[in-house]
Order: sequence, then structure tokens, then C-alpha cells
Amino acid sequence: MNTPAHTLETSASPATAEGAAPWPLWAGAALMALSLGVVVAFRITAPVPAAAAAAGAGPSAGTTPAPASAAPPAWMPQDVRLQRALHFEDSPAGEVVVREANGGHEIARYAGEQGFVRGTLRVLTRERARRGIGAQEPFLLVGHGPSRLMLADPATGERIHLESFGPSNLAVFAQLREAGR
Repeated sequence: MNTPAHTLETSASPATAEGAAPWPLWAGAALMALSLGVVVAFRITAPVPAAAAAAGAGPSAGTTPAPASAAPPAWMPQDVRLQRALHFEDSPAGEVVVREANGGHEIARYAGEQGFVRGTLRVLTRERARRGIGAQEPFLLVGHGPSRLMLADPATGERIHLESFGPSNLAVFAQLREAGR
């Protein structure tokens, strides 16, 4: 009553002998390509957000200001304590010059690299360029709540909550609250 010993053979199947089967890799690549395609299509064909439309965004945005009696845009915080319209421009010396929108007088000048200032403005101006909007309409520096500060673009509805980047970066824009007054 000797029964033969059963041995388990562990030979690899052809699909795993050289590594993983190719179909999961192709499926993953197809899923990533599809996701990227959907994102790109959305970014290209996205309508102007309702908040930006309320602020007057569109082909002629920035050329005609919204009437003074217009309701604030939906993205504007309810507890606004400060609102200042500002233009930012590069000087021939490479500095970032900040001008009051009403009157155009210079209120601040940032010399040197100023990575946070330039990076923040780059985000907002890139969105304007994508939509074909010029620099005529000013950006808004909005103070709201306890020690909260936002740089907003009424032309696109884009906004950057500056306190999210830490106290040192917030301080760069916080000095503009009272600069030149």
C-alpha cells in the first residue's frame, strides 16, 4: 500500500515566465490616456464659470467694468473687510511694480527674485491668457475674516487664498493692504 508521493510542480505559465502579462499594462496605459484626454477636453471646452460670468468675464472682459450696483460675485467672501484693486507689472529693471487701479500711482515695488509673488501672478495671468483676456481689469486683494487674504481675478473668477501658503508668504501680500495710503 505504498502510494506514490504527489509532487506539486511549480512551473511558470508562459504569461508570467517573463514577467507580468502585457494586457494589464496596456489596460492601465489606456485608462491613463483616457483620463488625460477627458481632462484636456474639459479644460479646452469648459464654459466660463458662473462666478466669472457674474463678474463680466467673456470676450470683452476687462474692457467694461461691472456696474457699481451689481451684486458681488458668488466667490466673494461674505465677511469682506478690505478690497483693493491692483495692477501688477514688470519694470524694465525686472522688478514687480504694484499700482493702485484707481489713479495708477505706484504703491509698492518688489525687487529681486520674488518667487511667491511672481508664481502667484503667473497662475492668474496664465488663466487670463488661456481665455484671451487682457490685463485691463485689475486683480483684487481681498481681506476677509480674521487674518485671511485672497488675491482674486474678477475677469476669470480665479482666486488664491494667500494664507494657505504660510505666514511668510502671506506677509508678502499683506503689506499691500495699507501700502501707499
